[in-house]
Amino acid sequence: METKTVTVVASNQILRETLKYWILSFAKEGVEVITSSFAGLDSQFDLTLLFIGSNDDFNEALKLKNENSIIAVIADKSSDKLTFLVQKHFKRSVKLKGCIKLILKQLEIESICADVASEQSVQFFTKREQQVLELIAQGLSLKEISYRLKISIHTVVSYRRSLYLKTGARSLQQLVLYATLHLNNF
Repeated sequence: METKTVTVVASNQILRETLKYWILSFAKEGVEVITSSFAGLDSQFDLTLLFIGSNDDFNEALKLKNENSIIAVIADKSSDKLTFLVQKHFKRSVKLKGCIKLILKQLEIESICADVASEQSVQFFTKREQQVLELIAQGLSLKEISYRLKISIHTVVSYRRSLYLKTGARSLQQLVLYATLHLNNF
C-alpha cells in the first residue's frame, strides 16, 4: 500500500501535534503526518490541512496557494464571520468535528473504525459529561473523578460509556484526543 503524506498546518504547536495523533488514531495504515506552522510550510503533500482558529490564521492561510490538496479546517468555536470567510476563500473547508471522515475519504485510507460516529453527527454533551470528559483528559482515574465530582464510580463508568458512544472513540487515547480538540479553546 502506498503511503500518503498529510501536512497539518496550525499556529499552535500543541494543536498541530494533537491533530497529528487524532488523524493517526483513525487511520489503519498508509498515512504519514507531518506538522508545520504557517510560516514553516515549504511544500505541499498529498493533503494539507490548514487549521484556522483565528483571523490571524486565516490571513496566513490566504498567503498559501489554494489547491485541491488543501482542506481548511475551521475551529468549532470560530465566529460565523470567520467561518463564512474561510468557506468563501477555500474550495474545501470543514468544521473540526467533521474533518476526519473527509480526510480519510480524500486520502482513500481505511479507518480503524468501520463507522466514524463522531464525524457523522453533532453530539452535545450534558454538563456532567463535559466535566467527566475534561477530567479524563487530565488523566484522572475513575476513582479520582468519582471523588472530585461527588458521584459513584458506577456513575462515572456510565458517563464514560456515554462519551465513547457520542464521540465514536474506540480507545481512551481517542477519547482524550477528542477532548483536547473539542473542549479546549486554541
